[in-house]
Amino acid sequence: MSTNITTAYKKGDGIIIEPAITTVIVGGVTLSNTAPMTTRIVAIHANAVTIAGTFDIGDKDGSKIQFDVGVSGTADIYMGEMGLRCEGTVSVDVPGDTASVTLILG
Repeated sequence: MSTNITTAYKKGDGIIIEPAITTVIVGGVTLSNTAPMTTRIVAIHANAVTIAGTFDIGDKDGSKIQFDVGVSGTADIYMGEMGLRCEGTVSVDVPGDTASVTLILG
């Protein structure tokens, strides 16, 4: 069972999870490395405030899950311990500017 449960919140469209960039100076030369990152989304809470529409969550390979929420509605999606595997940057596309998404990560 997963014990490292965290959350990520985003209002509107954009990047919700971004891999860390490590910078090291070796012999006066700056080296940057973006570590590969795997995320497991175990649950999603979505809130559509003023516009009904489709929520789209994706990673470096494109769309991973899409679902619809009605106007002034919410959606709670539970995927279990194995969750939805995402690699690299995770982004969200929501209907309108006021909709929001909370990802529960494990």
